[in-house]
Amino acid sequence: MPTHKFLPGNPGKPKGVTNRRSQEWLQLRDQIVGYHSVKFNQVLCDLWDSPDMEDRIKGAMLYLQTLNYFQPKLSNVDHTVYSDDKIEKIVIEIIDPQNASTDQGDTGISPDSIE
Repeated sequence: MPTHKFLPGNPGKPKGVTNRRSQEWLQLRDQIVGYHSVKFNQVLCDLWDSPDMEDRIKGAMLYLQTLNYFQPKLSNVDHTVYSDDKIEKIVIEIIDPQNASTDQGDTGISPDSIE
């Protein structure tokens, strides 16, 4: 006898219908993005327009922290590289802008001197 996920005559949840928990999360998201974002913007405006410099700094810090969720810094993004290749040696050449010549190959620093 084959096993069925649902009894005959009960096809289960219709295709495209979200479950209750997903609907609750979507409602919460709508509240945060809609109503509460207006309140948050008002708090930021109040802090920014405050005559107190500490309040302005708090407002700027809150703005930058919030901005990081929408435009993350490159340093906060995972840059995992999976490869079987091994890195033997990384060479960093430091060029002094005061003594830099027009020829990029003549830096005065050899890769063997940097360890």
